[in-house]
Amino acid sequence: MQIPVVIQAGGRGIRMESLTEVLPKPLVPINDKTMVELVLEQFDGNIYMIINYMADLIEAYLKNKNITFIKEKKYRGTAGALKLLDIEGDFLLSNCDILVDADYDKIIDSHRKNRADMTIVATRNKYNLPYGIFDYTKDNRVSMILEKPEYTHVINTGFYIINSNMVSLIDTDYMDMNDLIQKGLNANRRIFLYHIENDKYTDMGTLDSYKKFIKGLE
Repeated sequence: MQIPVVIQAGGRGIRMESLTEVLPKPLVPINDKTMVELVLEQFDGNIYMIINYMADLIEAYLKNKNITFIKEKKYRGTAGALKLLDIEGDFLLSNCDILVDADYDKIIDSHRKNRADMTIVATRNKYNLPYGIFDYTKDNRVSMILEKPEYTHVINTGFYIINSNMVSLIDTDYMDMNDLIQKGLNANRRIFLYHIENDKYTDMGTLDSYKKFIKGLE
């Protein structure tokens, strides 16, 4: 790994609320490990972790790991806390509830070859609409019916290579990543996608996806 790694682990884990009322999302158990330990196993080198909700518990649990903890005094959104980092140049940012099975050096090389300010790791997600849909005219005459269509979307995995010049665009205490991306586009920053196959991406961040992941390990 050629660059620092930042793990975003400060959120309240609302999408897993029945579990995260007791534990912060990073410490939700997966067999004999925690969620964030599975994420950390992907990386080496300089690791920073942004924490807020139950921050003391996270820090105590991971105290023997080689991690620099960045504590938010208030929740800053999925991008706002990047202002607290003291990193120059490129760094890797990952959510604490995802796994990306990819060659990270290739992602970094792609980022640098593109002279990118941000590279967003993306994958294709297929969604089957369980209904028939209609095309119709202005006077409501049906012209076509399509039964249970399948749509494919390119989605954000929550895994990025970011140059510190993007952080300079964060001009408020609170900012979500989508807002930072839009500010970068408005400022003509070089933002690229790096595509991975869907089976190389695991989302553990909702109760349903967490249960599905656990079941797949059985």
